[in-house]
Amino acid sequence: MVKTITDLSRLLETPEANFKPKGEGIFNEIYNRWENINLEECKDVNDYCTQFDQICAEFAEIAEIDSTCVFPRPILVKKFLQGLGPAFSTWQMSFYQQHNIIGDNGVTLCDAQSGARVEEQRLKSNNATTALLATNKFGKRPREASTSGPPVPGGRWCHNNCRHAGHWDRECWIQHPELKLIWEAQNPERAAARRAKRTRTNIPPPSATQAHVAAPTQAHAAVAVTSTRTSNLF
Repeated sequence: MVKTITDLSRLLETPEANFKPKGEGIFNEIYNRWENINLEECKDVNDYCTQFDQICAEFAEIAEIDSTCVFPRPILVKKFLQGLGPAFSTWQMSFYQQHNIIGDNGVTLCDAQSGARVEEQRLKSNNATTALLATNKFGKRPREASTSGPPVPGGRWCHNNCRHAGHWDRECWIQHPELKLIWEAQNPERAAARRAKRTRTNIPPPSATQAHVAAPTQAHAAVAVTSTRTSNLF
């Protein structure tokens, strides 16, 4: 069979056509991939979605041979969500509360994939923020060594925004309050001392009424002391 073929491309196509799995072999190969697919085996959520969709498309081709080889929509959604892993468990709880899996108004696979992509970006943002704070072993806000300006494009000195020098806008607790919450969670004792210090320094001055009442009292006390000293002279 191969001896009569002179063209290289046809020579490669012939073994592939003769030895490529068909029927039961194709079904078993696709099903094994379906059983094992999860986010941990993929680069990211986008890659996970791509591979998941590819398997679904291949099952659709099998359905042309056997119409019963079709997964219902709820099964596809549940399989996709379970494959995301424990990092998405909190998001999954919220997702289940906001969407129905079964029923005429059940959520689609596309909706689940879109939500997972958004959650992945949020998780990456949180991890980057935590890593930024963890770089300083003393638990302080990271500072740049130079004070002459931002060393990298996109950086900016924050003095004009929050009126506090010594940090950059990407590290500013005024602009990014979540950084303060993370720092307080990692340094509870320092955070408590910081709050106590601010409480002592922020004691409000006496009101006008209190000052008005205190003034005559002090005047009377001064008169009494003066009278006592005068009587002692005689």
